[in-house]
Amino acid sequence: MSVLVFPYDKVQIGELSITPKRGGGLITLPNQCAHRNLLAIEDGEVIRCKDCDTQVSAFWAFLRFSREYERFKEDLEIRAKEVIESEKRGVILKAAQRVEQAWRRRKMVPTCPHCRQPILPTDGFGNSCIRKIHAVEVSCDRPTAG
Repeated sequence: MSVLVFPYDKVQIGELSITPKRGGGLITLPNQCAHRNLLAIEDGEVIRCKDCDTQVSAFWAFLRFSREYERFKEDLEIRAKEVIESEKRGVILKAAQRVEQAWRRRKMVPTCPHCRQPILPTDGFGNSCIRKIHAVEVSCDRPTAG
């Protein structure tokens, strides 16, 4: 048995704000249509289920819409966070791809952005590391060439 209740304290859609008064839930009995495909008939202001052709209460449909809207909104927020995290990882990957492209050139070698001296494979590129915070401090002290 599933129960349809207003699961949120408040639903906000643009300037429209809806706050429910708590009470009993709307019940869908087992082995009955869940009324997922609704048809709003403007003439007569009736809402019918397209699957079972049953008329449903406008209030019930409203609660159903509100619940689905909030669920959809939460999913979008989660996806937006995932996209932001993916873009952050993408920046790192793009930097690594640029370094790889620079090293794959046949007739040119990458140069130091500060002194413009060539960086050769014999220089031991990548054999040693420095913490990022120290690297920023050191690179800011160096004058840029150009």
